[in-house]
Amino acid sequence: MKELYRSMEDDRRSIMSEVTQQNKLVDSLSKEKTSLLLENKEARMIVQDLEDRVSNLTADLETESKKERERIEERYNRYKSTITSLQADLEEKKGNHHDGGIPMRMGRSPSPIKRVTISESPTIHGYSIRPRSSSPKVYPEKDR
Repeated sequence: MKELYRSMEDDRRSIMSEVTQQNKLVDSLSKEKTSLLLENKEARMIVQDLEDRVSNLTADLETESKKERERIEERYNRYKSTITSLQADLEEKKGNHHDGGIPMRMGRSPSPIKRVTISESPTIHGYSIRPRSSSPKVYPEKDR
């Protein structure tokens, strides 16, 4: 009976030792699981933050792109209007020249064409002279 009691006591110690080791393993696994859950939560928060930032940057980029397109379209329309106006003026002037005459300005005869040059120090016959005023010099157009 003593042997049986000893055998049962040895079995109990052995089982208790095994249970203690398994409890330690379960505790270790539980701590690791908690740690992984926290890391996973942090990673999800980081991913969510990055997704929000990408979304905001995309919206900003679309807004800026739309504004830039509008500015380009506005410039294009201004240039197109200018070109159309210049073409109309050119056609009008061509029409006036085809009618047989030089266009008249308010009933007066046209003024002769004059060439205007602006220079820091104009040169006449190889000699440099300083201008006496800041206004440009006007030279009549020579006949060709």
